[in-house]
Amino acid sequence: MHRPCPWTWLPRSSARAKVVASCGGRRQPVFCLLPASLESQLAETLAGGERRPREFLRAVDAVEVPFDDARAFANINAREAGLLIADE
Repeated sequence: MHRPCPWTWLPRSSARAKVVASCGGRRQPVFCLLPASLESQLAETLAGGERRPREFLRAVDAVEVPFDDARAFANINAREAGLLIADE
């Protein structure tokens, strides 16, 4: 259902945050921060057949947080797209 990620510190005020990354006017729904209290609502949504993260994020009123660098959301696994990880 959810996967924790390493984070050294997160302010208590963020505990209720519902945010989703966006870049170039497009939401990146797999990059989001949601409170654990939404887990049962997400489970119900999935059990009901909804598979689009965008719809769930819209339903919980997640706020978009814009990112300027589109490379942050590039699919580095898409060899056919010629995407590479390189040191700058």
